[in-house]
Amino acid sequence: MLEVRTIRPEEIVPMVMAGKMLHARSAFRHMEYDVDRVVRIAVRALSEPNRYFLKVIAYNDTPVGVLFCYISESFFGRDLVASDFVFFVIPSMQGKCSMAVKEIVDEYQFWAANNGAKRINLGCSTEIDADRTAKLFEHLGLPQTGTLHSVEVH
Repeated sequence: MLEVRTIRPEEIVPMVMAGKMLHARSAFRHMEYDVDRVVRIAVRALSEPNRYFLKVIAYNDTPVGVLFCYISESFFGRDLVASDFVFFVIPSMQGKCSMAVKEIVDEYQFWAANNGAKRINLGCSTEIDADRTAKLFEHLGLPQTGTLHSVEVH
């Protein structure tokens, strides 16, 4: 059974380690992945539910995906914008939990609106399945609003 729910404290480290594996395949693989830092941020997020959204997709009560987002003021003024730190589903479950993916994104949008966000962002900057992810986001009602261009600095 699939469900969307808030991550439990004991699930943070396993999800952070799954994120580390994703990081190793991503455009950011040349950058440090500080497990302790990511764990600290996730733990803090649980105590600030109006500022952070941290939910998992669980299969038979085991997390198989995570969406971790935050709200901050925009660069231009005091209006709030919601954005994601990370959104992933473990490879073995990709394509098998589309309804839960829709549900977690819907919950993110509801949370953002209820916490005053005037804009909601969801992106894919990892270069992992970017085209497929973009199509999914558009299917979920999140149109592309620009591009991201970056280069590794040596």
